[in-house]
Amino acid sequence: MTFEQAYIEYFARMQRFAESYIASSYDAENIVQDIFTMLWERKIDLTAQSNLTSYLLTILKNRCLDHLKHKKIMEQHEVETALHIRALEENNYEYETDTEISETIQRCIEKLPLKCKEIFLKSKVEGKKNKEIALELNISVNTVEGQMTIALKRLRQGLKGELFTILLLFENILK
Repeated sequence: MTFEQAYIEYFARMQRFAESYIASSYDAENIVQDIFTMLWERKIDLTAQSNLTSYLLTILKNRCLDHLKHKKIMEQHEVETALHIRALEENNYEYETDTEISETIQRCIEKLPLKCKEIFLKSKVEGKKNKEIALELNISVNTVEGQMTIALKRLRQGLKGELFTILLLFENILK
């Protein structure tokens, strides 16, 4: 089967299949068009495919999954951005000094479980690498990473009610 024949025979069918998952005829059409563009540019021999329908639908399924995953990430980003904007708009409290900011962060650190706090301080204050911390405390690197994840999550949660700029400052310090 030539490229032109495959395009004529499969394009509409593939687009309908994509629309059933993507729920956007525009995006579905673009996905199918991208697939045929890729086939054309790579000069893939469609006659060599023993089951062309299965081959094309597998490519289409994977592209639809990629599209949906990307869409989900973008939606999460939009929600986070909206929350950040809302926090900025609603927060009127002002800190007088850098000391107040440091005290707020310190209070959140003090609320961490003992092992979490110890690992966090070794990493962020002392500047030690995860491997160094693991050797020093006689624990695995995975444990260090897990405790850091817990610490960062709790610290972010603890600071959410505070001035948003502190949260941004705090996250930049930790990265």
